[in-house]
Amino acid sequence: MKRKLFVSLFLILGLAAFLISTAASQSSRQNRRDRFRHNGVVEGEDRPSLGDRSSDASEAPTGFDNLTNGFTEQGPDFEEINEDTVVALRSFNDNRFIFEEVEKIQDGLGPTYNAQSCRECHQNVVTGGASQVAELRSGRLVDGQFLDL
Repeated sequence: MKRKLFVSLFLILGLAAFLISTAASQSSRQNRRDRFRHNGVVEGEDRPSLGDRSSDASEAPTGFDNLTNGFTEQGPDFEEINEDTVVALRSFNDNRFIFEEVEKIQDGLGPTYNAQSCRECHQNVVTGGASQVAELRSGRLVDGQFLDL
C-alpha cells in the first residue's frame, strides 16, 4: 500500500515538474521569438565613426568579374594567353588559364581523373568556385605508386 502511494506521489511530482519545465521553456521560447518579431517600431542604427576616413567608405563589391583580389597581379589579357605564353604563378590570368586548360591523355587524363579540366568540377558560380562533386580516394603508396584499395 505504501509502495503504491509512493509510486503515485512520485508520478504526480514528476508530472508536475514536467509541466512546470514545459511552461517555462515555452515562455522562454516565446520571449526569444518576440525579440525577433517586428513590433511596428524600426529603430535606427548608429553609424560607426570613421573619423577622417569617412570619404573612403564605400559599398562592398558584389558579383564575379574574374578580377584579382589585389593579392596578386591581374597579368596579361586573358584572351591573349596561350600554351606558349602562359607562366605558372605569374599572375591571376595565367593561373586561371592553367586551371581551365583542357587535359589530354598525355597530361594524365585517365581512369582516376577523367574530367577535361579543373573547371569541370570547380565552376559553381564562376571558374575556381565551389564544387558540387565530393570524392573520397583511399589507397596506399607502394614504391611511390598509388594503389586503390
